[in-house]
Amino acid sequence: MLLLLAHGNLDEMEDFPEKIYKAVCEKCGNKDIKNAPVVDNIIENCSERIIKQDIAQSVLCIGLKATNVTKEDMYALLLYNAILGGSPASKLFQNVREKESLAYFAKASYNRFKNAIYMYAGVDPKKEEKAKEVMIYQTEIIKNKDVSDIEFEAAKQSLISNYIEMEDTKETLIRTIMNNELFFGREVNIEEMIDKIKGLTKEDVTRVANNIIISNVFILGGRAND
Repeated sequence: MLLLLAHGNLDEMEDFPEKIYKAVCEKCGNKDIKNAPVVDNIIENCSERIIKQDIAQSVLCIGLKATNVTKEDMYALLLYNAILGGSPASKLFQNVREKESLAYFAKASYNRFKNAIYMYAGVDPKKEEKAKEVMIYQTEIIKNKDVSDIEFEAAKQSLISNYIEMEDTKETLIRTIMNNELFFGREVNIEEMIDKIKGLTKEDVTRVANNIIISNVFILGGRAND
């Protein structure tokens, strides 16, 4: 499958896709390519790896996997990620960094093509274990419905603002459109994505939260551990 997207004033460029195809794709020849699955196999057991380096700050990364979810759950997972570590109002930022003073930064990112969420924190090497415990605990309290109205609405508004900002740059907008085509197999515009986020409830977040497991822990450890 070839997917070519273009954005901008194309009134005088009716043959633009054909020109791109001839200039680039025809040189590659015809090849049968097997599509990789959208979601990787679920990792059943959590593995931990530590690499020590002569650095002042350790980097802690905890991988999460979403199990038993559908593609339409992407929006609930996006909101879950925003509540967990997607903004300064998130649980990771407020609890790991501000309240416990365990990290220089603490955040989370969501990869929908792998159904994975990654928690990151830059920590003092002496506080690695404590930071890991507190970060994992944040995933547990979301499972137990410990999400305030303020946290919930702040996460929603953060996502909606991000979607609105996507329309400000053609590069970001076209990348979003292509990712939606690849993920859903159809066009999904910004307005639909915003409506999906607005329609989510706390119960949607709790449901996906209870289908998330800890899969990997990786620590790039600093010299204080020597």
